Amino acid sequence: MPSEPTPSTVEAGVSPPPKRNFPQQFPDQPSFSTFIKLFWIDILFQLLCALSALMIYLFAKPLLPRYFPVYDGMATSAWGLKHGRHFRPEYITTLVSALVSFFVPVAAVVIVGLCRARSFWDVNAAIMSIGSALAAATLFQALIKWIIGGLRPNFLAICRPSIPTGMGQIPQWYTANQICTGDRRMLRDAQMSFPSGHSVAAFAGFGFLSLYLWDKFRGASGQDQANAGAPAGHGNEAGASMAGETSGATAGEKDTAAAGKEGAKRTTHWRLVLITLPLLIAFLLSASKVRDGWHHPIDVVCGALIGTAFALLAYRLVYRNMRRQGTGQGAAK
Repeated sequence: MPSEPTPSTVEAGVSPPPKRNFPQQFPDQPSFSTFIKLFWIDILFQLLCALSALMIYLFAKPLLPRYFPVYDGMATSAWGLKHGRHFRPEYITTLVSALVSFFVPVAAVVIVGLCRARSFWDVNAAIMSIGSALAAATLFQALIKWIIGGLRPNFLAICRPSIPTGMGQIPQWYTANQICTGDRRMLRDAQMSFPSGHSVAAFAGFGFLSLYLWDKFRGASGQDQANAGAPAGHGNEAGASMAGETSGATAGEKDTAAAGKEGAKRTTHWRLVLITLPLLIAFLLSASKVRDGWHHPIDVVCGALIGTAFALLAYRLVYRNMRRQGTGQGAAK
């Protein structure tokens, strides 16, 4: 049992060290039923988009036929080298890519929200935005794969074409159903190279995370952040108080204080690294598809552009509006 404080300890004014309070939940967090009533439509549409994309990925056959040339010496030609990569397992599977692109940004948003924003509505708006960006972008790229698509770099290894003898040097154009002998399910997927789904998901999820970190760490000084979070008028009072306190300072002290204030406003290097780190992760996830022979570089680049576009739209249309509406909900309470 802990010993009771002695009179000498009390007289000396010695107090035990303060405990660190790690927040277990947000102070403005609503009940679960209230949350569902407010956001069930958004959650439903995200699930419908994701489910539709999954159905296309699993069952849809290429809508337009993919013709490719067959001729003697095809394997050593420029076309054959482009589509003749050896088949190897994916470095990062589709499931892993989807989970990483969603849960890692969500975890980062929650950590930043607990430590910095301290607002349920801000964190909820960010998580909903990640889900919206990923779900909409995934359905978008799934439709492009189904309608347009393209042959993967390892197409010939999966197709294993039965080339008729005496073809000559004049190309004859065939579809996969006419001449390929490989596994039908793998063959269907081998015709849906464009765009890269990994790249779309990575830049949609981590691209939004980069925007979110920029919003939270864009370099405002500590005094600016304190004034921004204070009630109306308090920031001006604090500034006036500081001005009064420093009115009697020497010229050298004023110069030093001004230099310190100017330095605090600059975006320091760690902020730059923190904000761009999600983009590095997205790039590595995307570039792995070129290294393992499952995508052409153009597939990855276009996928990155699609994912980035949806991240920007989610930040502008979903995150800002939801955060504003959520703040109003919290104030109404």
